[in-house]
Amino acid sequence: MRNFQYLKLPIRNEIIAYRFFKNKNAKKTLILIHGNHSSQIYWDPIIPLLQQKQQEFQQKMLKNLEISENQFKNENKNTSTNKNININDDIFSQFDILTLDMKGFGKSSYNNKSENLEDLADDIVEFIKILELKNVIMGGWSTGGAISMIIRVKIPEIVKGILLVSGVGWKGHQFVAKNEQGQVVVRESLGLRKSLQRNLTPLFSDARNIVGMKMFMQGMFGNSMQAFPKEEYLKELIEDSLRHRSFVEINMGLHQFDFFTKSIKNQKSIQNTPTLIYHGKKDPIINCQQAQANQDLIGSQTSTLKINEEAGHVPIFSHSNELSQRIVEFLSQIEIKNQKLQKPKL
Repeated sequence: MRNFQYLKLPIRNEIIAYRFFKNKNAKKTLILIHGNHSSQIYWDPIIPLLQQKQQEFQQKMLKNLEISENQFKNENKNTSTNKNININDDIFSQFDILTLDMKGFGKSSYNNKSENLEDLADDIVEFIKILELKNVIMGGWSTGGAISMIIRVKIPEIVKGILLVSGVGWKGHQFVAKNEQGQVVVRESLGLRKSLQRNLTPLFSDARNIVGMKMFMQGMFGNSMQAFPKEEYLKELIEDSLRHRSFVEINMGLHQFDFFTKSIKNQKSIQNTPTLIYHGKKDPIINCQQAQANQDLIGSQTSTLKINEEAGHVPIFSHSNELSQRIVEFLSQIEIKNQKLQKPKL
């Protein structure tokens, strides 16, 4: 049974459904943003793994510290030095996990239509400020990656790092539209909108269209579908996907995404952000070139790009164990005291 909370955004006039997995020792908050045609429950396979691996990682670091202290004492047992080993206690700090449904998705409202990703990011910025969250790491899967990058630029004093899982490239995601005669309409926005309405409305307008959505997901997720858990969970995913109301607007937003291309200032603002980019080589939707482009924009000094040779578009399902391990290691290396930039050594 999932326990959802709901937060009203007075400025944005939306109600956001979210879940907060708290840790009493946490100094950071990992906010996980879902992708297109999905919802926050798509993150569920890695949440217990993240909680488990936090504990395991802390125990491992404490054991290593104990060994180092004993070794130091043995090496200096004939001296009178009182020198201590300098340890950055950020590596021991754990983190809360927060998932949410963006407006128009899942259990969140959709009072105001939006056709750009920046508008969705503004919702989450208000959400973060209302909850007074500090030391946030934004984690985004697919479309959620682009949203996370925008949020970092808007509130860099709060967002200390970014996690991009199968993330959309900073230049957006171009769609190929076809008219009623099946002819390709590439550059015409009106043609794309009509194509999206014609192709997606029948799918999302019927909440009972389980079979149609399952076929749609098989085409979208490719080999990752093989790693989907129990049939009951798959049904929940499909039902949540069928709640998507902004299917035309979100795809138009991806197609016309220009937050970084229109502004050199925004490009410079995202540079040198501590970032982990995790991407599947077999991703049928967002290719590895887009992942590389994101690293090129952010900078290799503070970002790490991990290409999984076997993963598709949803490593959250297919490679949840490795992904969660890398996330825990990445978060442990983000300093929150003096904001010193540090490349994750993964």
